[in-house]
Parts: sequence; C-alpha cells; structure tokens
Amino acid sequence: MHFEKQQYQETCVANIVQVLEACDVRNNDFSNLQQAISHLWQELGYTQFKTTDKKRLDVLMETGTGKTFTYLKTIFELHKQFGKKKFIIVLPRTAIKLGVIQNIKLADKYFFNEYKKHLKYIDYPKDGLGKIQHDFLHTDDLCVLITTNSAFNSEKNKINQTNEKIAQPHLTHESFKEHSIWSKIKDKQPIIFIDEPHLLKGTETQKGLDKLDNCLQIRFGATFPSDPKDAAHHLSNVVYSLDSISAFRQYLVKGITVHTLNNESEQSDLKLIFIESNKNAFMVVYDINGVVFCFFRRDRFQTCPFDI
Repeated sequence: MHFEKQQYQETCVANIVQVLEACDVRNNDFSNLQQAISHLWQELGYTQFKTTDKKRLDVLMETGTGKTFTYLKTIFELHKQFGKKKFIIVLPRTAIKLGVIQNIKLADKYFFNEYKKHLKYIDYPKDGLGKIQHDFLHTDDLCVLITTNSAFNSEKNKINQTNEKIAQPHLTHESFKEHSIWSKIKDKQPIIFIDEPHLLKGTETQKGLDKLDNCLQIRFGATFPSDPKDAAHHLSNVVYSLDSISAFRQYLVKGITVHTLNNESEQSDLKLIFIESNKNAFMVVYDINGVVFCFFRRDRFQTCPFDI
C-alpha cells in the first residue's frame, strides 16, 4: 500500500517530540512537561486550552484524518529520538483493536523504509501472557502491546493476578516475591497511547491505568469528555489540535455530525456562532457550555463552498 506524508500529521508528531525534548524521556522524568507545553502554546497561539500537572499529552484530531497512522508514526519517532522501545495502545473495543493491528500490517513496509525498524505487536488477550513475558518484558525489541481496557480493568483479569513465575531478577531466592504481569509492565516504563478517550473514562479503567502511574499517556481523539463530573478526563495539555472546523478548511473531511443541538430535556447554554448555506451545502458552528461544535453537510464537489 502506498502512503504519502501529510503535513498536518508530520506537524502533530513534531509537536509531541518538541515538548518531550524538554523532558528526560530516557529516564522517565516528565517534571518539565507542563512548562514545555506552555512554551509550545506561545509558538502556536493556543489560548483556548488548559494545562495540568498530569503526565499526559492530548491530541485533538478529527475522525477520518488518520489519527491511528499518526500515533503509529509517533511510536517510531519516539524510539528514534529518545530510545523508547515499549509502548501500549489502549482501545475501547475489540473491533477498533483489530483495525489498529491491520494498520500496523499495512504500514509495516512504509515505516521500515522510513526508520529501518519493524514494530512488533502483541494482540492481548489473544496472544496470551506468554508473549507479553517474552516480547515485552524479556527482549530489547521495539514492541507495542495492543489491548482493550476490559483486559486489565478488573482484579480478576489474568494480567493483574500475581504469578510466582514472575520474579524480579535482582531478588534472591530467600527474598522472592510474587508479581503480576501488569506490575512488571510498569517496570518497563512504556509510553501509553489512549485511543477514543471519551470511551475510556470509567472508574475501573482509570484504576487499571493508575497502576502505571509512572508512565506518560498520550491521548488521541476527536472527542474528549466534557461533562463537569469527568473533569479529570477533560481535554488538557494539548500539543496539537485539528478540530472539525480546521479539518473542513483543509478539505480533509467530507462531512461531520458531532452533536445534536438540543432537546427538551437538556439545560444548556447554547450560542450560535456561524451559519451559512447554499444550494450544495450548509454549515453550522455553535457553542454549548463553552465547547464549540461544528455540523455541516455537502454534496460531492471539489472546492470548499464557504469562505471561512
């Protein structure tokens, strides 16, 4: 399959690398992360987002613009720039997981030509704990663990169960301790990619991820939680933004349906920002409780119908 470099994807990856250059990624020290994000915002003119002290970066990327390819490229670039070899991709559904694996297979030759590296992947739980132990824990290969949240968000999951065969190498027989695979994964200090973050905000999922609290998270999504009850999961620490309007302006999407404007049961502060139409298309941009949404639909044509 033929792949072409897209400048917006290259920019996204470059922004991530720029922020992390201010940190000691090799030693897993991200204490300068918040300051580095603020410096990036000054260059980009971002004023609409917030920063937090979390070890987390957010990428806002509209559906259909290649976010899976973009975070796969990010994995290769973080390996090249900082020597990181272990990564995790967390997904909300098995069908999405299979799509990511298919993307890895299709792009394997492209990325090898670019980076001279193949990316090993572990499809968990299908591939089992043994493959995690060998490929992720006991080899020095570039490797990504691809899993759904349901595979680790319960103490009953096999990956969370202690196993007497998993011992820390430096411990003597007398000081032998039991460990779970999940706890040993933490020791490898992987970088975690979270796809579809609005679907991965459950309490049990968060508990599972909190066990890897020393790890950097990079969330990629077109939609992020906005409910006040989910404040900890709100969009923040943004390093790249390609929202609905930006994607439309760059002719990257044909149509977007993001939100139903209102119904009788909703109590929202709704503000109409922009509306325009012609015989071929119409577009509406509106604000609900401080969050901007875009809705448009158009027939098939090559040029943008609106001067926006």
